[in-house]
Amino acid sequence: MKSHLDMKRFCLLSALLLTGASLAPRVYRNDAMKVRAFDPPEGWLVAPQASYPKVLALYTHDSGARLTLTAQKVAAGVTGESLAESSRATLEREGFRDIALSPGRIDAALSDGKRFLKQIYLVQSGFGYVVSLVGPKAPAARATRLVQDFDDAVHSLQLEPETAPVPSR
Repeated sequence: MKSHLDMKRFCLLSALLLTGASLAPRVYRNDAMKVRAFDPPEGWLVAPQASYPKVLALYTHDSGARLTLTAQKVAAGVTGESLAESSRATLEREGFRDIALSPGRIDAALSDGKRFLKQIYLVQSGFGYVVSLVGPKAPAARATRLVQDFDDAVHSLQLEPETAPVPSR
């Protein structure tokens, strides 16, 4: 009987893999990091990720683009804008160019000139979050679609609301 159940499980798993069905859920959630939901648009696949502690979720697109959600604890008083500003020097050292900084946002080109970077920096409940997109610049229509996907993914990000400290009696 057990071998019959194992064979059924094997057949189901094989069918899922052959049809391209993902065993991992598309919507990312992490209670410890206070992420209620992060849901990139259709066409983005959950990717296996190396064990980088700050990388929470990694998605890939058939264009070769990558979309990531990272997070880390931050000190009191840190803002999305200050996180973005502090990242600028690191990006320059890593070869990014044409870095444009606006409040809580970075746009840049990779050194090869063929790819672009978009990042949004958010701070809430003692955590700093960064949503990043690295994608190809050409063709322009695809790059435009990737930017729309990035914006949609950013809007899908739901974080736990800030909680007010409980007043002492």
